[in-house]
Amino acid sequence: AGLKKLRVSKTHIQFWEQEEAESFLDFASQKYPEGSAKRWVYLVYLLCLNTGLRAGEVWGLQARDLIQGGSLIAIRRQYDRVDRVMRDTKGRSQRHVPCNVGLLRELQTFLEQNPRRTDDPLFQSEEGTAICHDNFMKRAFNLDLRESKLKPIRFHDLRHTAATLMIARGVAPTVVQEILGHESITTTMIYVHLLGSSVRDAAELFSLSPRRREDIAAAPLLRVV
Repeated sequence: AGLKKLRVSKTHIQFWEQEEAESFLDFASQKYPEGSAKRWVYLVYLLCLNTGLRAGEVWGLQARDLIQGGSLIAIRRQYDRVDRVMRDTKGRSQRHVPCNVGLLRELQTFLEQNPRRTDDPLFQSEEGTAICHDNFMKRAFNLDLRESKLKPIRFHDLRHTAATLMIARGVAPTVVQEILGHESITTTMIYVHLLGSSVRDAAELFSLSPRRREDIAAAPLLRVV
């Protein structure tokens, strides 16, 4: 009717600290041990926390998306859980995310135990279709989150956790922007501001002060032979 729409405030962004993320991965790795039929659930968590992929992008992955020997993952599509079809990624642009050694090892083991054709979904339901995210939330994530007894977060907050931890570890915001697929650096900088309290906490753990050269030379040295 020509009236302005009310501005919808964005949901408060939450994220885990590194210790919490590692604790959750440890819990999931024990619940879904190597060689078990549901090890893929752990792999999903590992993937999200290391790459910051959106849920639809995870379910849209295919075996052929591992490129350059597996050191990169090509993000070419996402699974639309409403229409149950593959669509272009958000922003319609393809990108590449890094795949570290630990993640690559898990992916390779998974593919060895669960062979896929190049255009098959990497993660499949029993019917061979892409995973329904709503079902995954009910049957896996919500239960795992409750059992882990960690601070409750949303599945999408695994992406926020990955982003904040990347920046906290010194990855340049422009690189994080590329990994996450943000169209604007302004969106990425939100994570820099989120780290305000964590950065202040570092003052209690890391401190340099003047020290005389003579004192440094006189200090005992530990040598490894």
